Amino acid sequence: MDVGKGNSSKPVEKMFNLKKWNAVAMWSWDVECDTCAICRVQVMDACLRCQSENKQEDCV
Repeated sequence: MDVGKGNSSKPVEKMFNLKKWNAVAMWSWDVECDTCAICRVQVMDACLRCQSENKQEDCV
């Protein structure tokens, strides 16, 4: 669809210009049990290493 090309000879102005786009996304595990089977920690919590070193904000 060409916005600038209409039936008339003069160009059609756009209704708005998008100046900035901030994409936001969320995800979660789709499991019935949210506890890790190996270490028994909640899946959404920080890993055991980050919990012991108090680096939870740096945990990936």
